[in-house]
Amino acid sequence: MRLSVALRLVALAQLFPTSSAQQQKPWLEAFPIVYVLYGPNGPIARAVVDADDACPELVHAGDTLPVKIRGVGDNVMPSAFPVRVCDGPLPRVSSGATFGGKPLPSTTDNPERFLLMGDTA
Repeated sequence: MRLSVALRLVALAQLFPTSSAQQQKPWLEAFPIVYVLYGPNGPIARAVVDADDACPELVHAGDTLPVKIRGVGDNVMPSAFPVRVCDGPLPRVSSGATFGGKPLPSTTDNPERFLLMGDTA
């Protein structure tokens, strides 16, 4: 009888697996989110990762480039953003760079297409 109850509990536990970080935070699968923007001193690579993670490696032409933390959010409402934003400079002309293993778009001295955004906050 006890064995039967134990087997049922094991079977029931399989239906409700222990929650992991991935199950609690399904958006982690998309991280790092990477993009390039142009600043006053040239292109900047940015990566968004979970707030608990370290900044990923920024690699260009086989060299690891310096990365710094731009900001870290938290889970405090009303604006809960539990992410870390990391960035690092890219050469003015580059291709094949990766940030956290994800490819970055090429950079050039003369971009032909761009998106201009403003923020009043």
